[in-house]
Amino acid sequence: MEISFDEINQQSDPYQLFLDSIKADQTRRKYKNQLNSFLRMVPSKIYEEILTTSPPNHEPEILAGSFVELAKKNPDIVSRIISQFIKKDCELIQKGEMSPNTLPNHVKPIKALLDANGVPLHGNHFTSSIRD
Repeated sequence: MEISFDEINQQSDPYQLFLDSIKADQTRRKYKNQLNSFLRMVPSKIYEEILTTSPPNHEPEILAGSFVELAKKNPDIVSRIISQFIKKDCELIQKGEMSPNTLPNHVKPIKALLDANGVPLHGNHFTSSIRD
């Protein structure tokens, strides 16, 4: 048995690691869509300020890689981004525009991306923000 250089390099792609971490096809499809929606909401200015460059396009692979890099470099800003995202969802829940049961499903893909890439983000951040 032999491991190729291409296989090793593919394993360092944050988006591919995210996809590989999700076993069920239906879950993978839902997570991909939800993650892409979330990643598109992150302002380019944040990437420019922290990473000195913003993602060159809005392809999911590029956005996921930039977000993981941002999370590794500045976990605090990523926690605040996720908090703001959750607050916006909570506002939709209060207006009756979204079911409360949907909120955890919006957060799970973000957590899966970070977990698959070995980015430690406090687990209680996700749960405490959801309860607020």
